[in-house]
Amino acid sequence: MGTALTIAVKRIHEPVGPGGGTCFLVDRLWQRGVLKEKAALAAWLKPLTPSDVLRKLYHGETAESDAAWDAFRCAYVAELDAGGEEVRAACSCLMLPLRRGR
Repeated sequence: MGTALTIAVKRIHEPVGPGGGTCFLVDRLWQRGVLKEKAALAAWLKPLTPSDVLRKLYHGETAESDAAWDAFRCAYVAELDAGGEEVRAACSCLMLPLRRGR
């Protein structure tokens, strides 16, 4: 049996506490007011972010509708599936800390 995996979603402005694990940024745009040198990120995984069209849908319709959320999820997974080598490389980057036991 494998070790349980815990993924915590945080905003980049939130401090990382002791035992906070490996941090990745999954966003198309760098956040204002955050220095890249101080962000303590393992990687910036732009290929895993939704397209601009899906991002706008997420921030618009999904907050008010379960059906819109389901449609977003399906479309996002389809984008990831079609993402090719960039997406595979980003996913491999996510797996490195697991292989190292972190």
